[in-house]
Amino acid sequence: MKTESEYYILSAKHTQKREPYLTWWGADCRGYTWFKSRMGVYSEGEAKEIATNQDNYMVPKILVDNYFIKDISEGREGFAIPNLPIVLKALGFKTVRANRSGVFIQAI
Repeated sequence: MKTESEYYILSAKHTQKREPYLTWWGADCRGYTWFKSRMGVYSEGEAKEIATNQDNYMVPKILVDNYFIKDISEGREGFAIPNLPIVLKALGFKTVRANRSGVFIQAI
C-alpha cells in the first residue's frame, strides 16, 4: 500500500541572510519557525496549494529530516536546518543572490 508523501514548506521570503537557520511554515499554516517541533507537515495536495510562488517551496519531509541539527543557544533548544549553501544545494536549491530582505532561494 502506497502512503501519501509528506512535505515541509520552506519560506524563502522569511529566511533571512544572517539567520542561522532556514525558515519553514508552521503547523496548520500558522506562522513560521526554525524548529522541527513547530514545523507543519503537509500532504502533497496541501503543499502544492501553498507553494504557488517563489516565496514558498515544498520539500519532501524524508529529505529534510536528514539535515536537522540541535540548537541550544540563547536559551533555545530544538532541532533546526542550518542556513548554509551546502544544505540548500542538498535540498535542491541554490542561493541566487543575497539581499537585505532575504537569501533569495531558487529551485535548481
